[in-house]
Amino acid sequence: MSDRKLVLDLELPSEQAPFLASVERHWREILDGLGDRDIHTAIRSLAGREGLEPTLARRVFEQITAGAENELSIAAFLANTEPHRLSGPTIAACASVMRDRAHRIRPQVPGPLIDTCGTDGDGLKTLNVSTAAALVLVSRGAYVAKHGNRAITSACGSADVLEAMGVPIDVEPSEAQRLIEQASLGFLFAPRFHPAMRFVQPVRRLLASEGATIGRSLRTVFNVLGPLTNPAWAQRQLVGVYAPELVEPVARALGELGVERALVVHGRGPMNEPMDEISPFGPTHAAVTGAGGLVETFEIEPSELGVKAVDPAEIRAGGSPSENAARIRGLLGGADDPARELVALNAGGALWITGNAADLRSGLVEARAELRSGRPLQCLERLVAAARPSSN
Repeated sequence: MSDRKLVLDLELPSEQAPFLASVERHWREILDGLGDRDIHTAIRSLAGREGLEPTLARRVFEQITAGAENELSIAAFLANTEPHRLSGPTIAACASVMRDRAHRIRPQVPGPLIDTCGTDGDGLKTLNVSTAAALVLVSRGAYVAKHGNRAITSACGSADVLEAMGVPIDVEPSEAQRLIEQASLGFLFAPRFHPAMRFVQPVRRLLASEGATIGRSLRTVFNVLGPLTNPAWAQRQLVGVYAPELVEPVARALGELGVERALVVHGRGPMNEPMDEISPFGPTHAAVTGAGGLVETFEIEPSELGVKAVDPAEIRAGGSPSENAARIRGLLGGADDPARELVALNAGGALWITGNAADLRSGLVEARAELRSGRPLQCLERLVAAARPSSN
């Protein structure tokens, strides 16, 4: 039997984290030979540091999302799936099952769909950059299928800020598709579109809550699946990730899933805080997924793009979702907000990846102009009007 600890310091009293203690015992029983199902094989492979083959990962995810596994086995499996230990193809195999189980929509639009959903994990707690960038894209003629959820580690998630701006978030898939077709943006609220998550969410909540109790952050493969499981199967994506070692495997996973072009980024704040977006403070580690799944990694240097100085204190989200929404509305309407440069930088990356700008520098220039014009706010108002129930 392996001496490796799973998720719980065995010297801690189990009453501090009873579920994790049970998971630990179950995990060790599996290592001793208990169980012959795919999930048991996967747990033993991961515990032995052998990795997880994509075909086995897919079978395990199919069984979990069909409700065929118990909570202890799911938890023992997930606690071994720290994303940095998994290959791009394995992450893609997990994501492909979630995509297959999701409520798929197929908006009929004349251009490619884009998503700006990231993994969350922003150490600076900035205002919601991905949502503001999405509306800049719409104002330039793009079609956005915005996958997202409520805030987890950020101060204000996409769902929170859009709801505060008057956009219904928990809508039927057919309504989200209509909004993409008629207003160029629809919000795909993850809990609505992924019913199979009901078999996993209780386990994730227990792992997170008891992990916090013992001072452990228990990240699993699900921490990177949000951007990889867009129910509209967006063809272009800007994806921010919470750690630099995830940039390349997530880019490879997007290529495996058939995304035409994606930009995956991880930046750092002025005090080395992790940022799941392009940073205006220093180098951002990035990867582009192109034709045939080819991945190219590089560094984005803000000084080389002519990025203006940004005060970190002035780009943080603060207060309630309604306060953050009011600030983003002002920024979209042309207000000279200190966060404009951060939003323009990330919107510029998205404009480049969609083909609406020749390169990142051009995208930044065009995004700045778009924000100064106030047109993104008009796009938001059109979306709110389109989402309003008809009086007929």
